[in-house]
Amino acid sequence: MSRSLHFRVWVPLGLLALLFILGVLWIAGGDVCTARSDDIELKKAANCFEFWFNRYQSLAGNIITAAVAALTLRWAAKQLGAADRQVAAANRQAAVAGAEALRAVAADLNKIRADLELCGSGIGKWARAADLGVEFDGSGATGLLMFHRRVDAILSSVIEVLSPLETVQLQSGDDEIFQLTERLRMRLTSVIVGAGQIRILRGSDMLTGGDGPALHSMTTIQQECRAGIEVNNEALTLIRRRVAQTWKAIRAFEDEAIGRTSGPPLKA
Repeated sequence: MSRSLHFRVWVPLGLLALLFILGVLWIAGGDVCTARSDDIELKKAANCFEFWFNRYQSLAGNIITAAVAALTLRWAAKQLGAADRQVAAANRQAAVAGAEALRAVAADLNKIRADLELCGSGIGKWARAADLGVEFDGSGATGLLMFHRRVDAILSSVIEVLSPLETVQLQSGDDEIFQLTERLRMRLTSVIVGAGQIRILRGSDMLTGGDGPALHSMTTIQQECRAGIEVNNEALTLIRRRVAQTWKAIRAFEDEAIGRTSGPPLKA
């Protein structure tokens, strides 16, 4: 307890004690009352303490009661103030803990975003390979060679594309994100199946000319890659929105922790 608080508490009590001591000294130094106990006028004339005590004891009692009540209320107010400060401190601690927990969530979301961007980059390579494959369409020796190189480029980078997607699905506890990535997985599976079918047909007469099953499969791959890019972009948009929402909640916790309701956001 601070010195100023000690002073505010003991001053009223000291004044009451001083008044009590002065009263006792006044009584001790006063005249002895010799009047009959039932003769009020005689006691008054003799300036008897008993007369004045009987006359003002109610007032004195009320003053003492009021003083005690005031001190009690003052003590209760201080206790309530201390309780409020304890609650505020607990709320600040909870806000700090909440901000720390959400920072971990934001870090996970940023990792998911990075993995989706990596996956999208791989799908973009597949899409370019499919576009070139359709362009070369297997016509002639050079066209056939370039066509199969595009297929090999797709199949050789399967892990590069699917691995980050699998990581996203393992990390995310968000059902909406999982549903989007599952749609993306289906698109990518169609691309892999189509590329595998073309590889099986390698060297077959079915690849000669420009209108065989392999070219149809490459066209399907082209379409699936474009659809996959759209789904991946949709998932990235959702993740970015989740990150923004998480940081907004972190700012709110930080403001609560420092007792601020408005003002510029803190740096991440």
